[in-house]
Amino acid sequence: MLRILRAGALVVVLLCLGDGVAAADPLPVADVTQSAETDDGWHLSVALTRMTMNSVPNMAATAFTREGFVTGKAAAASTETAPSR
Repeated sequence: MLRILRAGALVVVLLCLGDGVAAADPLPVADVTQSAETDDGWHLSVALTRMTMNSVPNMAATAFTREGFVTGKAAAASTETAPSR
């Protein structure tokens, strides 16, 4: 009986110590740009640049979800390519 109790205590201690917080470096994400011409003569463009994903410890302490922050620069532009008349 004492042997089972010691084994159970060891398992509990290892489980408590194994739930540490791991820090991760921000991961860079590739830049993305898209552009299109509309039927009425406008050129639309959108760009996402300098994006990074920073994983953070899960506040709910569950193995089924992840949390993090995404940072970056977003830019959009619209220009008239042909004057409308």
